Amino acid sequence: MKRILLCLLLICLPTTLLPAQPAASGQSSMTLSEAKSLYQRGKDYESIAPVFARELKKKPSDYSLNLWYGTCLYRLGCPDEALPYLTKGKKGKLPEASYELACLYFDRHDTKNCQQQLDDYILFNTGKHPADIARMIKACDRIERMTAHAEAVTVIDSVVVHRDEVTGHLQLSPSCGRIGLVSQLLNSLKEPDSCPPAAETDSSCQTAAPDSCPPVAGADSSGQTARADSCPLASETDSSCQATGSWTGLGQLAYVTEKGDRIYLSDSTSGNMDLAVSRRLLDGWETEPLDANLNRPGSHECHPYLLSDGITLYFASDRPDGLGGFDLYVSRYNSVTESYYAPELLPMPFNSFGNDYLYLVDEQIGRGYLVSDRRQAPDSVVIYTFLPNQARQPLKGLPPEEMRSRAELRAIADTWDGLNADSVCAALDSAYRESLRFQTAFVADNEEEPADGPGEFLLCDGQTCHGESDFQSAEARSQYRRYVQCLAESRQTDNELAKAREQYGQADEPTRQAAAKLILELESRQRSLRRELSALEQQIRQTEIGYRRQ
Repeated sequence: MKRILLCLLLICLPTTLLPAQPAASGQSSMTLSEAKSLYQRGKDYESIAPVFARELKKKPSDYSLNLWYGTCLYRLGCPDEALPYLTKGKKGKLPEASYELACLYFDRHDTKNCQQQLDDYILFNTGKHPADIARMIKACDRIERMTAHAEAVTVIDSVVVHRDEVTGHLQLSPSCGRIGLVSQLLNSLKEPDSCPPAAETDSSCQTAAPDSCPPVAGADSSGQTARADSCPLASETDSSCQATGSWTGLGQLAYVTEKGDRIYLSDSTSGNMDLAVSRRLLDGWETEPLDANLNRPGSHECHPYLLSDGITLYFASDRPDGLGGFDLYVSRYNSVTESYYAPELLPMPFNSFGNDYLYLVDEQIGRGYLVSDRRQAPDSVVIYTFLPNQARQPLKGLPPEEMRSRAELRAIADTWDGLNADSVCAALDSAYRESLRFQTAFVADNEEEPADGPGEFLLCDGQTCHGESDFQSAEARSQYRRYVQCLAESRQTDNELAKAREQYGQADEPTRQAAAKLILELESRQRSLRRELSALEQQIRQTEIGYRRQ
């Protein structure tokens, strides 16, 4: 608000401030020469702007005064008000007018006008600002390339929420795991006895840089794995810790797998926020950093999300090859090399000129979430709900301005292409509720079933089947046989996982590597079996109920 009032005051000065009027203390006695001296040193724009405004009252066509006053307005955060003055200054063939205009257009992400002003400035051959010019040219090229390769995505909804209320708006099917604060995830799990509740950080952590925030316990400074007798996930960034340009409590959000045996999180032990994974053992948790392909020195990586394939990992990072502060990346695990591939920057519109924090995909119901602060107030973020594409679909055949608008998600209705977004949202909400209901029924069935069979199979309204012979539909009987087979395989896999985890906790390092690989394979098999069981339950019910209603 203070900046807005200042801009309004300064923009009114050329027409309202008379030379005889007294100015604020320190300004009434300042001469034009003194103001020019401060301007050339890039100092005290707020004090010298009224001096240039006063002189413009006398000489409104003076190119230099227009340049100086326009620069002051721009540097004070009033680009719209600065534009006409800088434009007039450029008419006087003043090199710095072109440079200031290039900076102004660059801040607006107007690459075409920025590049035009840079071209004009370079022709003057002043030799000034080489680093800034190179940075803007490189960034403009990146923006144009990413705009040209933006993905065609259907965004069916968006909601603006307070930064601290994000997780309450992310609805994931149980098979996709969960996103939340580390402490909340730990409290929701059945913790081993040796793992104490999550601890709070020191309330003195008030700095604007994440480097000084208390570290999440995990890898030590040497990069070695830390054993978790005291629970490596216990401490987390306090809500008062804020990273510059990012949401409150950078690194607090973590992802826990469906089984609750692994938590992907951000670890600040190294001084930066680095991605790490904590694995659940019989006697506690063990945390280690993810490999160097994901964690870039000098950058922050946070907010990981693992697809149900157990291979594809999404995360946010502020490394310099992106568009904004934090950008979204994807990487995949290579089981041969036992490491992650080099991360790829997600295309626009998933990335923007703001901070893009979180990318989620619920594969079970076909819904995705994108969390960003683009075009939002400092305390808010926007959560976009989108329909994930099976493969990347680039935007094609659009006029340049429409292409830019779609790439920046200026209006989500432009992505619908005749789709009834409200109906799709309602259908996805219904599918999500159904996934919760089936998960609850599945867990209840597993807890009550005898070891040698699936027990009762609930159809609806109290109707149950106690075995294959109770099904009237031949197709439902066939599906039920496959269900029984899957259930047996799932139980066997659970037993094998328990043994593998026990071996991992007791083995030496060479044996642990083999055990870890086996655990990952068994977990992947178990996820596939559970998805098939859930789908079979739904198919059996629909088939048998439909047959009985004929």
